[in-house]
Amino acid sequence: MNDYLIERAIELLADADLLADAREGARVNNTAVGCLLSLGFNAPRWATERAVKAALKRIDDASGVNEKD
Repeated sequence: MNDYLIERAIELLADADLLADAREGARVNNTAVGCLLSLGFNAPRWATERAVKAALKRIDDASGVNEKD
């Protein structure tokens, strides 16, 4: 996975609206952040959507969302 795309996705996901869109759209590989990354970096859409999912996982892991008690 391209860490550069993941880092850019994390930066974009700092916006609450884009984060909400990503959480909803990641299930069907259709996010605004994935689209922006694809257009901005001329990357294939499948790669940018994977980067969005990886970024969401990193954000959740850092916030402790996925930790089990």
